[in-house]
Amino acid sequence: MRPITISVQAEPADLRSWLALAARLERGGFHGLLMGDHPRSGTSPWPALGSAAAVTATLKLGTCVVQAGVREPMHVAADAATLDVLAPGRVILGVGAGHTPREWADVGRARPGPRQRAERLAESQPDTVRSYRHPRADGWAAANAGRRAGHHKLRSPRAGRSRYGARLDLDQRVGQSQQPE
Repeated sequence: MRPITISVQAEPADLRSWLALAARLERGGFHGLLMGDHPRSGTSPWPALGSAAAVTATLKLGTCVVQAGVREPMHVAADAATLDVLAPGRVILGVGAGHTPREWADVGRARPGPRQRAERLAESQPDTVRSYRHPRADGWAAANAGRRAGHHKLRSPRAGRSRYGARLDLDQRVGQSQQPE
């Protein structure tokens, strides 16, 4: 039986308390620090998680959840890959279908029904995985210069998905020798 791990979902109020929280969670043996993604109603997870990487060495860092309905897969992949540069092997990419009506309105899109949102989520994940797996495909390779070959990490979505979304753990080695599809 696998051990149960406990992560904390939080949002920064200021830099000092955010970094203190990250360090305290790591010292306390927590599995991860996660952030939601609600455009225009909260802070962006990527810069905050990147700053937490600077004061931690083992704590997993990730999203719970990125709104796949209102985010472009290539951008999500680039953000997760950049976080992986700062926290190698510690990224958790949680994705959801985008349920909040205001978020759809804020990006100028009509909010689809549950089935269409779930279909968009399912369709976007291979694009996210492909973009992360092949850094040259989405243009962030320059930021990745100098990294060891084979250091990209990726695990495909597990067959068991939650009712509200899927989770990609970016922690399986994928060789850089693969060419973009």
